Amino acid sequence: MPTDGGGCVPSFLFDSTAWPVPGDAFWAWRGAFAALFDVALPSPEAVAGFAARAEGFHLGHLLAARLQGPQAIARRSGSTIARGGIHHFLVQCVVRGACRIETPEVQIQVQAGEAVVLDLSRPLLQHAEPGESLLLVVPRGLLLEQHAGFDAVHGAVLQGTRARLLARAVSALLEEAPAMDREEGYAMAAPTLSLLAALFGPAIDAAGHGVREGRLVKLVLLRQYLDTRLADPALETAEVCDRFGLSRSSLYRLMEPYGGFARYLNDSRLRRCFYDLVSAGAATRRVSDVAQRWGFQNEAAFSRAFRRMFGVSPRDVRQSGGLAAAAAPGSAPSGFDAWVDSCRSL
Repeated sequence: MPTDGGGCVPSFLFDSTAWPVPGDAFWAWRGAFAALFDVALPSPEAVAGFAARAEGFHLGHLLAARLQGPQAIARRSGSTIARGGIHHFLVQCVVRGACRIETPEVQIQVQAGEAVVLDLSRPLLQHAEPGESLLLVVPRGLLLEQHAGFDAVHGAVLQGTRARLLARAVSALLEEAPAMDREEGYAMAAPTLSLLAALFGPAIDAAGHGVREGRLVKLVLLRQYLDTRLADPALETAEVCDRFGLSRSSLYRLMEPYGGFARYLNDSRLRRCFYDLVSAGAATRRVSDVAQRWGFQNEAAFSRAFRRMFGVSPRDVRQSGGLAAAAAPGSAPSGFDAWVDSCRSL
């Protein structure tokens, strides 16, 4: 049951015991969190005995949750990314059990007592053992303000003291959240972000994604400028180099964590397109108009690039209506649904 009254921190609760018919709980769970993952169980027989619980709190645009569940497989494919419209970071502290995470780049094993950061704009497959995890789902922009390297790392794992500190902080936050009012809860977002940057910063640097302070400042300013010019198809390398006093080679090195200058522009524009295509009123918009708004002049080339990135066509995304098409009506806790809706434009 969602709770969102009396000035309290908005929250949601999913408890499989609320479904008296065996098997119904799993399908409700699968639909409830379809914006984040496509969930499957290891066998058809496991559906009837499915038992899980999730409780979360909305601290502004940041979501903190405790999840307890059985052995499961959670997939985040290109179509899931496009359908849900969420490109946040997920920070997962494994309290009990373990999980194996597969991405196109790496395979990661996360044990109890460890934590991992995952980029939800990228495909991944997670094999989770029965257990418990603490989760933080954080808008991309908020973490990039803390450390630009977050945008280039996917799968950094915390161990030892740093992992324990993070788990204790998130656990304490979840324990205290029910007694907080909205103002107190929302105020917790800033120190939580600072803690994430302090704990994961060395892990990002150790993985080779560190950015020196001077370059970091320039990179943040550069990204902010590019994000305001995504709709301009005439934006060129020469203009950017001139504005920021960079040579072409310096610009390419600065943008290397994002796959290069052209890759950053292309991927950012494609993401803006699918946000428009899953937003309210998208069904009345022409795909070509959305593409042109974000700098794509050739609709056929745009459609091919969109399908390569998200695994579905722009028209399929527009017709799906985003998350509403992924879950049966009423299957998601409305508190979680409201948080998902608020995230799509961030």
